[in-house]
Amino acid sequence: MQKNQLRKIRYKRERKSIIVFNAEGNNKTEKNYLAKFSSRDVIIRCPSGNATDPKNMYAELKKYCEDNDYGKEYGDKVFLLIDSDLNSNRLSDIKEIEENCNKLGIEIILSTPTFEVWFINHFKYSTHEYKNCDEVLKELKKFIKNYSKNEDIFDKVADKTSAAIQNSKGLEKHHKDLNHEIKSCDCNPYTGVYKVIESIIEISDKNKDNYNK
Repeated sequence: MQKNQLRKIRYKRERKSIIVFNAEGNNKTEKNYLAKFSSRDVIIRCPSGNATDPKNMYAELKKYCEDNDYGKEYGDKVFLLIDSDLNSNRLSDIKEIEENCNKLGIEIILSTPTFEVWFINHFKYSTHEYKNCDEVLKELKKFIKNYSKNEDIFDKVADKTSAAIQNSKGLEKHHKDLNHEIKSCDCNPYTGVYKVIESIIEISDKNKDNYNK
């Protein structure tokens, strides 16, 4: 066996599992927020590209993982965070990349209409349907005045993370009870971001246990 193969096997065994994700490159909201969860016990990585459509976001994430030896075979959790924007073409693109994502262990995390539904869920549970992304932002500003894209609001919501997880799970159950397909415009509002946060907590706890052994 070649030395580089042995080195790769040893690397798989020794390094901590990490969180890898990609989000739209034209705003930093998701990246700023999730980066704040990084600590000694959980490393969070994302590519620095500018892709904004699902297909190119997937290609960007795939290459980033390949170039850096990230992936499910290392015990990593890999996510692709996409806003539906209530755009049927965008949802069609998501379905086109879904099979390849599944093969590589990349989990698609959809928010409808937009990621900010996750922030709203920190403050309340509501099944109110939004007409567009602007309505979501207007609702969020009731709780975080002067909120704007790319703003770092981690400290304003961090203490309400548990509530956000429960409210997001409640929304998911609501839509499933109505037989709404998650990756459709019917599933509004919705956000699967809670799955990323739960994975961060899970990997952090696992790494902490291994570190203390």
